[in-house]
Amino acid sequence: MTGTRLANPSRSDRRLVAALCYLFTPVVPLVALRGLKSDDAFIQRHARQGLLWAIPFLILLTLTIVAMVMVVSRDILFICLLPVGLALPLLPGAYWAKRVYFGGDVTFPFGAGRSTGD
Repeated sequence: MTGTRLANPSRSDRRLVAALCYLFTPVVPLVALRGLKSDDAFIQRHARQGLLWAIPFLILLTLTIVAMVMVVSRDILFICLLPVGLALPLLPGAYWAKRVYFGGDVTFPFGAGRSTGD
């Protein structure tokens, strides 16, 4: 009975994995594509889109960190803005994760395929 839960995921489990692909990119999409060996087109599509999101996310995160270091080096009181600044790059992924988890759809205009249904 090993592996039956992952081999036969329920609808909410599929949506959860798809949502986590946007939140914890690039780790969860890589695990979903390679580790789970899922034949589920829904999870694969969102994992590929999560990997596409990883590139702008990492760029945004790097720019935010550089900006926060520059601002804090001018005045230490700006360290209060650090949590807000570091949360900003996470917002698009959180929005897409919420949409996918609650039954919506996320389609990027640049690749990773169109909606295949659920």
